[in-house]
Amino acid sequence: MTTKKQKRIRGIPVQNEEVKKRPTIFLTPSTWEKAQELSKNKKISVSVFIE
Repeated sequence: MTTKKQKRIRGIPVQNEEVKKRPTIFLTPSTWEKAQELSKNKKISVSVFIE
């Protein structure tokens, strides 16, 4: 099923109910690699995986 894409406007969320912020998190290299691996297996981005 295809859907019509919405034009993205800064400060107005399209997929989520709230605007995302850019927080900083600290991870060990091994944890970052594991998060990348798991998100790749699920075919999603690391940020979506963390959510």
